[in-house]
Amino acid sequence: MKRLTNLLIVISIFAALSSCSKLENGSLDPGSLKSTAVYCNDGDFFSSYFLSPEGIAPNGWVLVRNDASFLNLYLKPASGFQDIIENVDIGFYSGSLPANSKPEVDDLHYHFTTGAIDPSLGFQLDFPINDIFIENLQAAITLNCGEPIYMIIHYDALDGSGNSIDVWTGNIQVDGISEENFWFYKYFSYTPACCVTCTSETAWAAGDRYISRGNWATYTHYDGELLTVDLFAGQTKDAGDVTFSTPNDGMITITIDLADGWFLQAVDEPVKIQGYDTAPSGNPPAGSFNTYKGELLQVTVPAYNFYGVHLDLQNCY
Repeated sequence: MKRLTNLLIVISIFAALSSCSKLENGSLDPGSLKSTAVYCNDGDFFSSYFLSPEGIAPNGWVLVRNDASFLNLYLKPASGFQDIIENVDIGFYSGSLPANSKPEVDDLHYHFTTGAIDPSLGFQLDFPINDIFIENLQAAITLNCGEPIYMIIHYDALDGSGNSIDVWTGNIQVDGISEENFWFYKYFSYTPACCVTCTSETAWAAGDRYISRGNWATYTHYDGELLTVDLFAGQTKDAGDVTFSTPNDGMITITIDLADGWFLQAVDEPVKIQGYDTAPSGNPPAGSFNTYKGELLQVTVPAYNFYGVHLDLQNCY
């Protein structure tokens, strides 16, 4: 009997896809697969094969992708799964490609049952990134992005005539593979993508507040000397520095150096600067700033006694 794992796995079957019409009638076009889920990469497709009387034959594919929390596998045999218990078997390995050890599916850690599903539909599995059981370690680990993991996927499927077949997924070239060495090519590797999360923030060059209550926006007093102040996002986060040069023919250069992980938002005119002869008061209408509006981080503007420097930023980590 195959061992059932107690590891919590979120299992779902795609009952509807935005490109469902392209996946019907046994279509094997992996490029047609669309998902409403947000992943950190487009994923990698791996072909699946079985040993037919005529030799190695293709039978569907597996898409592997990930987000920050889950490793997602989407299995799509050509003509559907056999309707039997534990018809999907999966094992993960780390470090290197397993060698000289023909895999036995009964000994793999993960076993799943698809149930009777429409042959035009695939079967989807989500494995928690922080709890993947590794066969060669006999322990669960957290996957690191950018580091390859090896896996083996076997499923009991049907061929075009409805006959039962054993299907294996691999990254192989059909030429030169025989029944004797076929087992070695059942392994394939996938490198989890590193996920980036970005949050939007409003930033101001440090100085005095425009108003004492409510809006925390600040303006900077410039006295004609070289000056560097902090750039604060969300009132307290250090997003970089803003430097005001000494004047030259009535003009100064303002240079904005963003800290690591901080970027301009992809919006119109994310950098807005307003110069003032006298200290401003009242709620600052950043959208109406007209000393400079654009996306440059270094600009030359007329010399004023006070400046409001506003940026639309995103912090990515």
